[in-house]
Amino acid sequence: MNLLTKIMIIGVSLTLFGCKMTDRPNLPTTIENKQALKEGYGLIIGSLSRANAAAIYDIWSIRLRATDPQINEDINILGKASTTAPFVAYDFDYREKMYSGNLFAYIVPAGEYEFYDYRLYQTRDAFYRNWNPKNEFSMPISVKSGAINYIGEYSATKNYNWEVSSNETRDIAFFKAKYPNLDWSTLIIALPEKNNEKSILLKTN
Repeated sequence: MNLLTKIMIIGVSLTLFGCKMTDRPNLPTTIENKQALKEGYGLIIGSLSRANAAAIYDIWSIRLRATDPQINEDINILGKASTTAPFVAYDFDYREKMYSGNLFAYIVPAGEYEFYDYRLYQTRDAFYRNWNPKNEFSMPISVKSGAINYIGEYSATKNYNWEVSSNETRDIAFFKAKYPNLDWSTLIIALPEKNNEKSILLKTN
């Protein structure tokens, strides 16, 4: 097998397998205004980022759930790299100097929610490491009915922690371009304002 053939096989493997093994938060191709802004429901939008650094995470995710037991809603906002191909592959919506990541959008019942768990995972050959909080935590947000709720940027840092901030200029411009049919006059900023987990830094105040 000559060198050119080997290169072609690697390229095909990356295309067929590497990209398929990546994962990203939910971002529908289209969102109907009547579904997103239906009475009793709200659209939550935001971004999930990962630090740009050598030997950084292959999985980075944070979980959100409704605090009302009558609302059965639990969302794993997940980012995942492909480590099955010869080169690590990603499916990012944006790449910036410090962070790269994805936008997300979910239609959920309106009400009170909380972030309560996260996962950072790193694998290198036969070795792997997981970072999780020791206990469930509570970082609450409110989802308003009939509104587009921007809940911020959630960033896995290079120090194995998280930062929560607002990146409205970048994120909302992206969403408006992707979903020009939505009624953007209903947009509200619904960032978390408190948190009881020391490994998560709130930069929203």
